[in-house]
Amino acid sequence: MITLNGKDYKLYYLDTCALSELVKDRSGFGSSLLNIVLEDGIIAFSVNSIWELKSAPVIYKAAMEVLSVLPSMILKTGEMIFDEEYKQFKNSNHEFFPYITPFSASIFKKNGIDLLKIVEEKVTNKKNDLAKNFREDTFQFLRKNPSNIYSREDLKDKSKLRLSVEMCAFQLATQYRMIEIGKFIENNEFPINNFPSLISMAYLLHYKYLQADRKGSSSDVEDILMSALYPYVDVVVTERNQCEIIRQIKNYSGFLSTLNTFTLSQIKALL
Repeated sequence: MITLNGKDYKLYYLDTCALSELVKDRSGFGSSLLNIVLEDGIIAFSVNSIWELKSAPVIYKAAMEVLSVLPSMILKTGEMIFDEEYKQFKNSNHEFFPYITPFSASIFKKNGIDLLKIVEEKVTNKKNDLAKNFREDTFQFLRKNPSNIYSREDLKDKSKLRLSVEMCAFQLATQYRMIEIGKFIENNEFPINNFPSLISMAYLLHYKYLQADRKGSSSDVEDILMSALYPYVDVVVTERNQCEIIRQIKNYSGFLSTLNTFTLSQIKALL
């Protein structure tokens, strides 16, 4: 939820596929989606989606043009969110927001800033390559987790699942900030539940790999990284499999209990 000019708006988090459909089928899927979102919310999309779309120049350009005239927010990356959670962990008075900036170009042009041009310049092909390498490195790390302490059958036990999720989230935390976190570990002062983004990623990882017969691929990393933002948005618009995983997590553990979802098919069915 975000408050603008005294009014509350839900954050509708669109994944890369939803953004692509928004511009490829503007009169159909796009119109139906906007009828839902603009009733009580604002479109939200991640930096990772910008990087992904950059590999398809025509869709990328169309997406930037559409988003520049709609009320929308650029969300922080999972790593940025973790940094904010870490600051809040060290200082309870620290307040943070899940978004980087409003994206509507009309807002920024009034101040002499062409945001669309800035995005074009910052998200270069080199940056896109770096993003791809980062995703591949992340996948190599994630494919080794969760640990092999529990079997798939064991993880049907809620307490064992939660413990395994927390262990995985802790491993993700050390991946980000090994040295700093090590100091807290020595004094047993690192409650992992202070980091919802990591818990969310860990849950998704468990349900993708340990509770389903599924072989991992580097493309799955996008879904896992995307989930870091789930605790900070109100609605997710994504593919059916991802929505089903969110539903299972909510029903079984209660985590993400307030998060609502729409599949791409559900949006299209409203046409």
